[in-house]
Amino acid sequence: MKTEAITVDEYLTMIPEDRAQVIARVRSMIQKYFPDIEETMEYGMPTYKPFCAIASQQKYLTFYIFDGRKIEKYRDSFVNASSIGRSCIRYTHPEELPLNVLEEIFEELKS
Repeated sequence: MKTEAITVDEYLTMIPEDRAQVIARVRSMIQKYFPDIEETMEYGMPTYKPFCAIASQQKYLTFYIFDGRKIEKYRDSFVNASSIGRSCIRYTHPEELPLNVLEEIFEELKS
C-alpha cells in the first residue's frame, strides 16, 4: 500500500491502525538505539538509513533489513512470518512481528 505521505507521522495516519501501532513501536525502538538516524520516506515507506525500512503493504506488514545476513542469522526467530525473503520479513498479522528479535538485531547493529 504505497502512500503519498511526506513524513512518517503522516504515513502513520494513512495506514490501518493495527499496522500503525506496530510501526510506531518499531520506530521508537529504532530511535532509542540510533538517536541520530536519518528517518525518511522512500518508496512510500519509512526508511532508516543505513539499517532498515518498514512498510504497510496490501497484504503484509513488511520489515526490511538492509544487511540480509541478519535475516539469515535470525531466520528461525521470525516465527509466524508469512514469508521471509533475502532482506525482508512479511507478516499478515502485524502484532506477530517479534519486537524482541528486532531489538536484538538493533543491539547488534549498534555495536
